[in-house]
Amino acid sequence: MGGRAIFRREFPVKGGDFCRAGAVACRIKDLLKELGLDTQAIRRAAIASYEAEMNVIMYAWEGRMKLAVKPGEIRITVDDKGPGIPDIGLALLAQTAGLCGGAVDRELRAGLRRIGAR
Repeated sequence: MGGRAIFRREFPVKGGDFCRAGAVACRIKDLLKELGLDTQAIRRAAIASYEAEMNVIMYAWEGRMKLAVKPGEIRITVDDKGPGIPDIGLALLAQTAGLCGGAVDRELRAGLRRIGAR
C-alpha cells in the first residue's frame, strides 16, 4: 500500500529482559485498538509483534520495533544488534525437522495468552 503513515511509533527492546517480555506487543495491540482497526488485523499484528519481540529478547543484545500504520496496512519492522546465527542452514534444518521448541515454546505461548493473542 502506498501513502504516508498516519501513525508511527518506536519501541526499544532489551535483549535478555524476560521480565518485560511481551510489553511492546501489548502496547502495539493497545495502540491499534485505540486507532479502531479491524480486530483480525490487530490479532495478527499482536502475534507477529510478540514473536518478533521475543526473538530480540532471546537472541539479541538490543533492538527497536517500529510500528507504522497506513490506510489498509500495519507495518512492524525490527532492527536488532546481536551475535547473529552462525549456521543459518543448520538452524533452518533444525526448525523444519521440529527439533526446536519444548519448554521454552510453552513459556512463550503463555506470554501470548497474556497479551490476548491466541
